[in-house]
Amino acid sequence: RVDLIIGGHDHDRVAETVAGTPILKLDEDAIDLGRVTLDLDAKTGAVKKLAWKVIPITAKTPDDAAFEAQMKPYAPLLATLAERIGRSPVALDARSAQNRMGETNLGSFLADAFREAAGADVALVNGGAIRADRVLPAGPMTRRELYSLMPYRNELVVLMVKGAVLRAALENGVSLSSLDGKPPGRFPQVSGLRFTYDLRKAPGARVTKVEVKGK
Repeated sequence: RVDLIIGGHDHDRVAETVAGTPILKLDEDAIDLGRVTLDLDAKTGAVKKLAWKVIPITAKTPDDAAFEAQMKPYAPLLATLAERIGRSPVALDARSAQNRMGETNLGSFLADAFREAAGADVALVNGGAIRADRVLPAGPMTRRELYSLMPYRNELVVLMVKGAVLRAALENGVSLSSLDGKPPGRFPQVSGLRFTYDLRKAPGARVTKVEVKGK
């Protein structure tokens, strides 16, 4: 029998026992620390007692000396990440829920930038690709913030498609959206087009209007 399962990444906190095995997981974005204390039998190694504690990470959380020592070789990297690469005159909304459920100024900015870089008529960016999960204040932006916004090495691809394909892509983008529940990562942030959709309609028939260049 497995004595303990510790998991993560799926963004849901879990503390339960299944078939006699404890399963412990934290939520997401390193907002908490988890501490498991096992009391083992000295002779058999069997688990006699288990204690699980969730510790919120705040400004009062003390630094760990051993961890800080391991970070010293990364000083050049940290200096590179602190480099200023630009500035924004307005706050940028990088919150996950907002970018997965509707248009944001950051989503529109990224889609505009991709459309210009590609020389395309329209651009779509899935809201789940936008990370950081916070509002970046107006002012200077560092390389760290840029990487936190878009950490994945996704490729920018240009396709020639008919209007029906574009509409199908938009339908797919809102197919899992709902008025309640966890917002999906496929919601499309767009540039060069306008579209409206109705969550009261069935998936696959939610997009009610699409305009490209006013048509």
